[in-house]
Amino acid sequence: MIEFNSKIQGFDRIFRFQIAMNSTIGDACDLIQESFSAQAKYSAKIYNNVLSQNLKITDCIPKESIITFVPFSDDVRYSYQHIFYPEDTPSHFKLFSTVNLESMKNGDDIIINENDPYEKVYQDIQNFLISKFKINADDQLHLFLAGGCPYLKGTIQEYEKVCQKSRKRIYVIITNRINENLLNNEVFNVCSIKDDMKKLISPSCESSIPGLCTMASLLGYIHRNGEDVEYLTYAMCRFIPFAPLICALFQFQNRCTVNGRNIIQITAPLFTLLRDIAVEPVADENILENALKYLTYFINMRLKGEVPCSEFVKVYYNIGYELYLKENIDQDVTVLFDPDFRNVDWIFFKFDNPTKELIEFSCDAVHSLDVLAPMDLRAVHRAAFFTGSNGPWLFVSSNFGKKRDVKNQLNIINPEEGKLESVDPEHFAKQIAITVRSATPLEYVDPKKVAQIVYILLDTSNSMKDQMKQSIEESPNQYPEDNFKPTRYNIAKECFTTFMNCAYASLTFSLYGLIQFDNNVKKLCDPTIISPDFEKNVQNLELGQRTAIFKAIDFAIDELKPYQEKYTNAVPRIIVLTDGKDVLAEKRDYTGVINNVVQYKVTGINTDIGNVANKLVRNHIRLDSVYFIKDDDDIDQRLYHLTKITGGCAFNTKSLDEGLSFFEQEPFYNIHIRKFDPFKNENYTHSQINNMPEVPPNQWEKFVPMVQSDIVEKKSKLVSPLYVAAKYQGKDDPPGNKKRILRELRKIAANPAQSQNIRVFPFEDSIDMWRVLIKGPEQSLYENRWFYLTIKFPSQYPNVPPDIRFVQPPFHYNIGDNGRICLNVLDSDYRSNDSVMYLLTSITELLLLPNTQEAIDMKRIDLLDPKKRDIYENLVQDYNKKNSYDTPDHWLKDWTFEADPIDVDVDLNQYVEAEQIFRCSLTGKIMKEPVKASSNVFFEKKVLEQFVQNGDAYCPVTGEILKKEDNMNLPVDNDLKHRIAQWENSRKI
Repeated sequence: MIEFNSKIQGFDRIFRFQIAMNSTIGDACDLIQESFSAQAKYSAKIYNNVLSQNLKITDCIPKESIITFVPFSDDVRYSYQHIFYPEDTPSHFKLFSTVNLESMKNGDDIIINENDPYEKVYQDIQNFLISKFKINADDQLHLFLAGGCPYLKGTIQEYEKVCQKSRKRIYVIITNRINENLLNNEVFNVCSIKDDMKKLISPSCESSIPGLCTMASLLGYIHRNGEDVEYLTYAMCRFIPFAPLICALFQFQNRCTVNGRNIIQITAPLFTLLRDIAVEPVADENILENALKYLTYFINMRLKGEVPCSEFVKVYYNIGYELYLKENIDQDVTVLFDPDFRNVDWIFFKFDNPTKELIEFSCDAVHSLDVLAPMDLRAVHRAAFFTGSNGPWLFVSSNFGKKRDVKNQLNIINPEEGKLESVDPEHFAKQIAITVRSATPLEYVDPKKVAQIVYILLDTSNSMKDQMKQSIEESPNQYPEDNFKPTRYNIAKECFTTFMNCAYASLTFSLYGLIQFDNNVKKLCDPTIISPDFEKNVQNLELGQRTAIFKAIDFAIDELKPYQEKYTNAVPRIIVLTDGKDVLAEKRDYTGVINNVVQYKVTGINTDIGNVANKLVRNHIRLDSVYFIKDDDDIDQRLYHLTKITGGCAFNTKSLDEGLSFFEQEPFYNIHIRKFDPFKNENYTHSQINNMPEVPPNQWEKFVPMVQSDIVEKKSKLVSPLYVAAKYQGKDDPPGNKKRILRELRKIAANPAQSQNIRVFPFEDSIDMWRVLIKGPEQSLYENRWFYLTIKFPSQYPNVPPDIRFVQPPFHYNIGDNGRICLNVLDSDYRSNDSVMYLLTSITELLLLPNTQEAIDMKRIDLLDPKKRDIYENLVQDYNKKNSYDTPDHWLKDWTFEADPIDVDVDLNQYVEAEQIFRCSLTGKIMKEPVKASSNVFFEKKVLEQFVQNGDAYCPVTGEILKKEDNMNLPVDNDLKHRIAQWENSRKI
């Protein structure tokens, strides 16, 4: 680091700032803009000469010279008002305390003798606070010196002697009485209110259980560096100049070891802050319940920058600050706030209490601290809060497989128990709903996130008992169980079970309801996201009587209406599974038998099919129909026409394989990519439907239509990652998910060697949409072939994975004909710190090493048979010829590009990518003490020990159980540690 003196136009004083050694003048200008919250860019001058933004500071600024920074605008405006504290006076200290927010922000002058022993200083401060603020004499004071250093013994002079530039500041945290052992002992799981942990979580007063759970879960979230924690920490260090709070937030965010004292450094100041900014009257015991919504206000400020803290780790040196820490502080890690004890300036901003409207606006704009419904956690890939039985609980990670019975676990912490638990999401959601009286099954998931409401109509008429003989003849060994009978009913059950499994694994939030029909109609299950509730209803159904298809559809339409009103973003659907004709829609009189066929005369209407069609259209309900039948003459063509009127699909299946091939097609279960034909808005009559022309089943759909990717159709210019990095050089990062996308593009631009066989092209006007070309790996069936993919980043990225698909897919066990890729790192095992290049590299590795345990569909499952290997390889070659090229130029020649800038020097050094193995598999951070867990995955030693401290946990990479006894006190992997050190040294200038 280097320091430089500066004069800022508009301010009558000299400022001193600190910046990285290799920084440019442009970096310094950005620092000035950030430090003063200026809404204008700055230029730099020395001796009245304007300096180039690309010059390095060390090359053009003589030591102790003064750089003048001039805004480009004459009328420069600032986002926040600045606070400049007066220079220290020799005889006075500034005392900041948690007695109220005003004292935390501005402090009070107090005379303290630096040579007095700790006990005398404590007594003087206590007397001052009792006199001025009437604090309780029984309250306990926790003293901190400049920089937020705990003051536990000795004199202040001893500290000032080794910290010669320290400012005259003392910080005081006021709490109820807390045992010294509790303050000094290391805390492995901060998300706990069990036993004495309550005293640390709410040290200022007795809080409600929901309040305690909120604060404990917040601490756990910060300690796992949850989403937007960096914004919270940075906002605090700009607005609340209370060093112990800033240091502890920094310490938690960086997953350092913590003790009880570090916890109260956060909880006590936050209690004061929350109490004094409350927009409505609230009892002290309920203050902590509001923590998440008020802290969202700070996050929404979206202030960014480096938190000016230094981290000191044992073993301490025998010089300077570290000598004092070694002799006085018994803790593995101590964090100090730099502006208090270094000769540099830190500009604080004036904090005004937010209004109720600002709090509500922030909560609408920022959702990282939202308390989610339990089932929402299935799609979450980061630490998060969710509804527990007595307030928010903490979600840590998940382990999901392609089926619900494989690796299907949520890793959570109930603060009342204070330990990591692994739970099944569906059973857990039901348990919470029972505990929380206000919950119902439909509140397991956020209503805004429900994508579809599906009523499955299952035909239980007598003919569904019949076996589908063609299935037996064609595929005698295809059935899931030895005693499986291929009746139409059993095959229908297998098909919709496949539908449920596929939808579940895709993490598409759907509600499923079940209606049974023969000549009567019966609702078996209300729409629910809890699949066991759904599936148990089909286990012991009795079959019998005739088929009332249209009566069942009419009933389902009426049942869907209230759900449509609540789940306004969801697509309402009806899926009919049947094998027969509806002979009950009309009233019929028996007239005799001709050629062994019973004859009837229609005398009236029981169910007006035209009216049913009109109701489907009017309520925007999509209808799909699936027949399980071998004789086309038994098909009810009217059901086909109702299906087409709603823009749906009609299938006729004659075997289990054929049926499963429909239900496992992604557009059938993933409503986000389903393409529907438009509704036909006619006023239909019963007679019209009856007299529509027949369409032979061999002309019905074989494939479910899919929406064409807008990335493929888009005509805008493509650019390189370097172009995007240059475009944003010296500018503010874009908001929302584009900030992370920009970082990914910068990393790709900074690591060109990684992208030789992976070419990435974002759109110039939409960096959240990419075209990608990848080269098949050597020694694979796809060697030297280039394939075309698209990437679309959802608004929730990086908390949910990007949508990566092949446009013209290779033939592969794990890649579907619609381009979907069956790869765990793209869904169940995705983590929010996974880089895009890591995901793309995983796809190329999949081309080399297919996962034969999870073929994507029935056609490919059948080809897993070793006897059919030749067929598989021939298909691969056929697809290679029509869907790939031997050079990327075949794709590139048809695309339009914007050329890279040639006059912009883009600094990408900080984005040079470390090997994935250098990063802790829980935090994503470069490891200092790497250890190999029992799952053969590397973790930071302390992080792993904290993860398993309270019992067995699941490895976030492999899903294997990490037993506590196998993962504590593991030896550091010195080879990996040495490789990491070499990489870090190579980046230093």
